[in-house]
Amino acid sequence: SHRWTENGQEANALEIETTEPRRGSGHVTITYDGEGKASGLKLYWDGKLLETKVTRDALSGPIRTSRPLEVGNRALGRAFSGKLDALRLYDRVLSTDEIKTLHLHEPMRGRLRFPLEGCNELIRAYEEMKKDPDYDDVNNNFFQSKKGKKTRACMGRRSDTRNYFLTQIASEADRAAHAKLKKLKGEQEKLTKAVSTTMVMEELETPRDTFILKRGDYRNKTEKVTPGTPSILPPMPKDAPSNRLGLARWLTDPGHPLTARVTVNRYWQKYFGTGIVKTSEDFGSQGEMPSHPKLLDWLAREFIRTGWDAKAMQRLIVTSAAYRQSSKVTPGLLKADPQNRLLARGPRIRLPAEVVRDNALAVSGLLVRDIGGPSIYPYQPKGLWKDVAFGGGYTAQEYEEGTGKDLYRRSMYTIWKRTLPPPSLGTFDAPDREKCTSRRARTNTPLQALVLMNDPTYVEAARALAQRMLREPNSDPAARARYGFRLATGRHPGSAETAVLLKTAREQLAVYQADIKSARELLEVGESRPDQKLDTAELAAWTTVASIILNLDETLTKE
Repeated sequence: SHRWTENGQEANALEIETTEPRRGSGHVTITYDGEGKASGLKLYWDGKLLETKVTRDALSGPIRTSRPLEVGNRALGRAFSGKLDALRLYDRVLSTDEIKTLHLHEPMRGRLRFPLEGCNELIRAYEEMKKDPDYDDVNNNFFQSKKGKKTRACMGRRSDTRNYFLTQIASEADRAAHAKLKKLKGEQEKLTKAVSTTMVMEELETPRDTFILKRGDYRNKTEKVTPGTPSILPPMPKDAPSNRLGLARWLTDPGHPLTARVTVNRYWQKYFGTGIVKTSEDFGSQGEMPSHPKLLDWLAREFIRTGWDAKAMQRLIVTSAAYRQSSKVTPGLLKADPQNRLLARGPRIRLPAEVVRDNALAVSGLLVRDIGGPSIYPYQPKGLWKDVAFGGGYTAQEYEEGTGKDLYRRSMYTIWKRTLPPPSLGTFDAPDREKCTSRRARTNTPLQALVLMNDPTYVEAARALAQRMLREPNSDPAARARYGFRLATGRHPGSAETAVLLKTAREQLAVYQADIKSARELLEVGESRPDQKLDTAELAAWTTVASIILNLDETLTKE
């Protein structure tokens, strides 16, 4: 919404606000009848009177003030964000017809009075340039040049002049036809947005010629190139077309030595932390040799034999003797094989960033397992997107936090801004989307513990886990601690571990019984509501215990 104040004094001012927001550029007119009432303020957008509501009506005293004229003031309301092309002040109230003239006719008179020189030639040259199939506005930065900027101005002026003629000057029949066409285009746009679409590429009937470009200049073509495959790999089948379909058939040919091996190696890496070929991003001469070449060959052949069945391959790996080994390690074995390249023990690795969050939600009972649908917007610190968006021309500057079950869906559905990964995932080594990554780093930092202790997702998950523990039929505190511990780690705690959890529960209960306000503040974190049947101080105390459980190394580590 937009706010306009008639007087600089916050306590002595008139203020109105539009009932519906207006975005983009427009011609704004404000009139005031001088009666000292907010009802005397009227707001026009592009010559049309807008519906407004009064948000402040407390003007007293004379209209004269010593304060300077301001457009937007953070101290009085909201700072102005945008640009002003021109500002005019009149000493009387303008009529509706005069406002319409200022919006529609006056700008066009000025443009027609001072036409841009050479516009027709510039537009014709641009249209000829666009006919080249190798030309691209963005890649060639045409509109960043002086000539390109003038061409864009010419095109905009021509479009505005044509639209003005068809809406104001043309015959009644032509204006009606133009209005009908505009309406139909609007309906078509709405229909297109309502229908789910998928981008599909198709081959040209006659493939265009492709050349090596000298120094990347699209105008400086050198040697002509044609589709082909590396000579070190099997050749394309004779009956395969020289297009993307042929490439796909070549990649998935049972005789192709790479595709299946690269794929099963990445599956293996997902479960063991390191692939059979450690450099999963590089199977070339610069990559590392496989630790078990025969195993890699067998898995690749099995993958092809089962018809590239991805689920069957996951089942094969997780039911293997290698994966089902204990991850316990002796000092001697750790010294001989610290990275477990010999597969003498089961994998022990920290969970990936997305699974850390999903695991906490699953243990707490908050996880929503719906499949598919649009991206979700979980909890995130305010203002992050705006900080990395430089200028008003960038999209996705405001992050609108989700509600309801969208806050508790799996992390794979989380919205990603290319230059800014979700911060809680980035802390656990999720990469950004500016480059492709087949192998993630794994770090262990204090910031990760701060996220697990303070991020709303994990605080809320701890409270939900505490509620599960307190709802257990067995009211024995030790039984509750064992139940929560087993939910998170998959095993029963030892006596020493149980004693630590019970001591924490007793100490925190005393703290929150003495400070019930802090207990309520803790339980209010997150959108889901705490169970009102449970004692506030007791639930807050066990929330702290649950938070400790969710922060255990065993909870965050697959072993």
